[in-house]
Amino acid sequence: MIKKFLLFIFAVLLFGCATTRFIVLRDVPKNPVVTVIPATMDKKDLEVADEVTQALINNRVKVIERPAMITQTTKANIKQTGWNPDTGVLGAVTGSGVKGESVSQIGDIVEVYSKTTADYIFVAQYPNRLKIVKRDSNEILFSDIIHSDTNFNIGTDIREILVNLGIIPDIKK
Repeated sequence: MIKKFLLFIFAVLLFGCATTRFIVLRDVPKNPVVTVIPATMDKKDLEVADEVTQALINNRVKVIERPAMITQTTKANIKQTGWNPDTGVLGAVTGSGVKGESVSQIGDIVEVYSKTTADYIFVAQYPNRLKIVKRDSNEILFSDIIHSDTNFNIGTDIREILVNLGIIPDIKK
């Protein structure tokens, strides 16, 4: 009798206390739009972001391009004079050269969130960290490690995440 009771308690603890790494979402748009942002402009973060993008597209999720994270602005003063019919001389282009040039890079990735129209932002970081943020509330919905050793594994993880978040339907049901 004691053995059966202990076996029962063990089974309850084993299966009843299982945890999940997802939360349940409410008010998920009918056709949600996502964007994938690398955590930094490092080449490896960009590659992971590309893998996540591929997995999202393979799961038929609408993915839009991320906002610019590096911008460059160049200004110059240029003046052109036209044809002078009295002298028959064509005017020249004159200028004062480059007046100012600036390059800027986003220092904190959170600054990019407000620059996208996507419903959800997937932030990918090498080697295998993924964070999902709901844009309109900045609520972090998911932050964990995904498998990125092969596209099959990352695709399986992304699919499971999308189903559990309610972004795509579970076709197994």
